[in-house]
Amino acid sequence: MNREESRTVPPDLHGQRLDVALAKMGLGLSRSRAKSLIEAGLVAVNDEVIKKARRIVKSGDKVSVTIPEREPSENISPRPIEFNVLYEDNSIVVVDKPPGITVYPGAGREEETLVHGLLHHFKGLSSGYEPLRPGIVHRLDKDTSGVMVIAKTDQAHAVLGELFKERRVKKEYLAICRGHLEDECGRIDYAIGRHPVHRKKMSILTRSPRPAITLWEKLESLYGATLLKVRILTGRTHQIRVHMAAIGHPLLGDRLYGGPSRLQLKGEGLEIPRQMLHAFRLSFLHPTSGKQVQFEAPMPMDMRSLLERLRL
Repeated sequence: MNREESRTVPPDLHGQRLDVALAKMGLGLSRSRAKSLIEAGLVAVNDEVIKKARRIVKSGDKVSVTIPEREPSENISPRPIEFNVLYEDNSIVVVDKPPGITVYPGAGREEETLVHGLLHHFKGLSSGYEPLRPGIVHRLDKDTSGVMVIAKTDQAHAVLGELFKERRVKKEYLAICRGHLEDECGRIDYAIGRHPVHRKKMSILTRSPRPAITLWEKLESLYGATLLKVRILTGRTHQIRVHMAAIGHPLLGDRLYGGPSRLQLKGEGLEIPRQMLHAFRLSFLHPTSGKQVQFEAPMPMDMRSLLERLRL
């Protein structure tokens, strides 16, 4: 069933693009969702259908929008994927994603994902940016563990989406990298984009660079490695992995970017099953209350075990 909504453009949105204004009118729309509705001919300004998202609106304009109800994807069926729930209310769920689980399915893939598990555990999730991604506001790599916030309503999804886009979400990680860093902390400021040859990789050597900033702090020196606390000010794909490899200290277990998957420790071979990266803390403004909230996920067992083995 379609939902019909009308809003008057307030003074603080005067001169904004139509898609930007729609996303800020309390309709529970992300900017990308608003843009898709505009391009589908479902948005009118002063009773004139507008199909260009870049159309500028003025204070006092009447904006009408038809919001179709999204049908759940036939390709996703709930499955009992195990993960820890750190927090839940009527707007959001915060989970601790285990390593080895992809966040959402890709077209034509039968792989069990976090989304399958979310649909099994929770009755309501937001529509998401794509049909295969209900509730998903941001993502972690398959072999990265840690804190993720999931939207239960479209309104929460839209607010969280803007917070991530505006870089108002604080994202902190724990990482174990190869080698010893001389400084106690540092800043990596290399633009990142798709690798010019290897399309599954990202790189600082790219034809399509996008700004990326990573801050790191040394927590502990280990046997041939270093435990770091890492904060990213941007959210590029594989950002920490690419940046650490770029300064000569790839993450242990990160085969894609040159990190060792096996170490010799006291004459014994030590296998490293995945990249040693864990999203341990996430801080943001709650999408409903507006209060600052913070969530942490404990370091997973495989990473803790490796850490203990590598302690000097």
